[in-house]
Amino acid sequence: QKKAEEEPIRVLDLGTGTGVLALWAAQADERAVVVGVEANPAVQAVANQVLQRVQPPELAGRVSVVGGRSQ
Repeated sequence: QKKAEEEPIRVLDLGTGTGVLALWAAQADERAVVVGVEANPAVQAVANQVLQRVQPPELAGRVSVVGGRSQ
């Protein structure tokens, strides 16, 4: 069984926009795994471009942006 300090910290960034806050959250703690949700497809595309351009290698696989909309 993993100790609490080894468990991932799951972060949900609703309305992630450009994804910068999601990146910041992942950088704040090495255990953070962040999913950004953006309803606007154009803004989601920008966020994915930001992740591709500026995401440091140590955050690879720990930050993602997905589309979503509540009904």
